Amino acid sequence: MEMDKFSSSYQPSWPPAQATVDVVGSVETPARRAFQRVASFFVQELLDRRASTGAGPCEHGVLHPAVVVREAYAEGLGMMYLEFRAVDRSLESLHIEDLGIDADEAVAINSVLELHPVVKENRGALNSVLQTIRMLSPRAFVLVEQDAGHNGPFFLGRFMEALQYYAALFDALDAELPRYGARRARVEQFHFGTEIRNVVGWEGAARVERHERADQWRRRMSRAGFQSVPTKMAAKAREWLVENAGGDGYTVAEEKGCLVLGWKGKPVIAASCWKC
Repeated sequence: MEMDKFSSSYQPSWPPAQATVDVVGSVETPARRAFQRVASFFVQELLDRRASTGAGPCEHGVLHPAVVVREAYAEGLGMMYLEFRAVDRSLESLHIEDLGIDADEAVAINSVLELHPVVKENRGALNSVLQTIRMLSPRAFVLVEQDAGHNGPFFLGRFMEALQYYAALFDALDAELPRYGARRARVEQFHFGTEIRNVVGWEGAARVERHERADQWRRRMSRAGFQSVPTKMAAKAREWLVENAGGDGYTVAEEKGCLVLGWKGKPVIAASCWKC
């Protein structure tokens, strides 16, 4: 089973924010180096946030043609039969009956960057989702999430953490993709730019990019009754990076059962495996 995701009002106190805008804006120059491109997103969102209450609808993606992708992947693994079942529900409202899983079927769950939007301020939503997953008794539950502290209670700390995190990602893009390539521009604007706007500009239920550290995910999973399964994939991951990655700044480490991918020492993403 693959988890795939197909307004509140908040009036901050803004006098200290102008100083932040001035400092960050001072490095947003026409040279357009990695940190400067990140700064442009942060400056614009700070100005937008100051000019409004942050109220508005939370946009969600629509169902994409995932069937073709998964069929091709299954064929590459030698699987001759693949049943695709799309469930038009949010994770919070998901019921086991929606999945149509037979009692004798072995279940494996692959969750890639899908659980952090369920981390709400009241903490109950994620616990409910994890308990639903646990009721499926999965043989393996692969969890991949950003290894970043973008869910802190204080805006300034969240802002500075996000600024450093996305500067590392944009620096990695510099090493991987042509400076003026259309593909890189799309990734920066429509993927990372959208995340930055949500982390910096929204509060309450509308803020869904609630990335947390790997240590926090370990505690959450353990409290929910899951047991960590060591990945033991660090060496294989390093081989893959040597063969496929253009930049030499990537780092791979195995930390407390998690496989952590970083860029020049900055943790970026963490993968872990769990069982009931």
